[in-house]
Amino acid sequence: MEDGQGVANLVPAIKPTRFVNERKGLICLMLTGAKDSISGFGMPSFEKMTNTQMANVLNYINAKQKFAGSFFNEKEIETYRKDCSNQ
Repeated sequence: MEDGQGVANLVPAIKPTRFVNERKGLICLMLTGAKDSISGFGMPSFEKMTNTQMANVLNYINAKQKFAGSFFNEKEIETYRKDCSNQ
C-alpha cells in the first residue's frame, strides 16, 4: 500500500498520475469511497471531512510519496465536492 498500488478488492490504487491529471476523480473517490462489486467491501467514503481536512490529507500523500502534483486547496475541494455530488 505504501507504493500507492492499493489492496485488491479493498482499497483502490492511488497512483501519481491521479495527483496531476485526474484531480477531480481523485477527490470524488475520496468523497464517495469505492466498493468491490463481488465482496461489497472497499474504501469508505470520507465525505464528512471538511474541505481543509481533505486538502491536508491529499497534500500529505502527495508530498510523502513525492508525486509532484500541485497542492490541493479548500476551494478546489469545494468545487469538486459539488461536482461529485451532482453525478
